[in-house]
Amino acid sequence: MNSIDQASQSNGLQPNLNAEQALEGVLKLIRGHKTVSEFTPESLNQAFQTQVKFSDDGSGGYGFGEKISADWNYSIEVNNKVKDLQGKQWSKFSFGFNPNTPGAYPEISSVCTMNFDKFTKELESIGYKREHFYGEDKRWIYDEFNNASMRIHVYLEGSADVTASKTANACVKSIEIW
Repeated sequence: MNSIDQASQSNGLQPNLNAEQALEGVLKLIRGHKTVSEFTPESLNQAFQTQVKFSDDGSGGYGFGEKISADWNYSIEVNNKVKDLQGKQWSKFSFGFNPNTPGAYPEISSVCTMNFDKFTKELESIGYKREHFYGEDKRWIYDEFNNASMRIHVYLEGSADVTASKTANACVKSIEIW
């Protein structure tokens, strides 16, 4: 049992998945589907071993979230009605680790059982091409992975010494897939 599992159980939490299993669920979706529009409620239920909930705002979106420790939760969401600047409709999948307390900044290492390196190397091993993206201040923001039909942004969080060539202390913070 890893430390996040032990912390969850000692806090009375019984999460469906731990942090690493949740990221494995994302990889399972990516491996098993060619486009985000194929991320159906059934495929999410299978990948995350849960029952997704449908949005009550009429958007047709669906997802799931749960607390995995005293400080952290994760959420997944599929929105099939996102529009680009030209008005074309497309599907978007979002995954993120979020603090349980809004505005809090807990140490992310507790949900970093599958670090950024391991997750992104897995994407490369299944054929995705990688590119680093930087902000105006030359700060590394995310890595983008592309194949013929999906674009994946993997955002990271880690210690101040994390750079595109030094990711040992980086954790996956969120993932967006189009």
